[in-house]
Amino acid sequence: MFKRTLERGFTLIELLVVIAIIGILAATVLASLGSARTSGADASAKGSINSMKAQAEIIYVGASSYDTVCSGTGATSTAQLRTAIADQSADSDLVVTDGAITTLTAASCNDSQSAWAIAAPMNNANGGAYFCADSTGYSGQQAGGLTTTTDVTCG
Repeated sequence: MFKRTLERGFTLIELLVVIAIIGILAATVLASLGSARTSGADASAKGSINSMKAQAEIIYVGASSYDTVCSGTGATSTAQLRTAIADQSADSDLVVTDGAITTLTAASCNDSQSAWAIAAPMNNANGGAYFCADSTGYSGQQAGGLTTTTDVTCG
């Protein structure tokens, strides 16, 4: 009779093929996570900018002026929102600058007694490079930011 021996285990080639397939799948997943991370950061910055509209109106009701929307500190200020916007947008210096022009690497907020506006560069430019909100109630993604140091309207 024939004697059969059972060989158990995988060959080296089979193991290398499986490891290569896992490596390819992992690279694909990691590439997808990068774009999801930037989209999430943009969504957070947009949410903070939209929240700033409500906070600015609270400031206006209390002071009858928008003068401190972009620079004020304290319990009713927009300081925490400005920090969140700078952290989550494509702002390289992590500060929303008061009285400045918006660039692809710098968020800005301009205010006057009767109006205010904020614009921040987005990480993912789908729909426009900047997200802007102002005292007219507008907020949206657009091609340009605030173009002068006294610009208090989006668009």
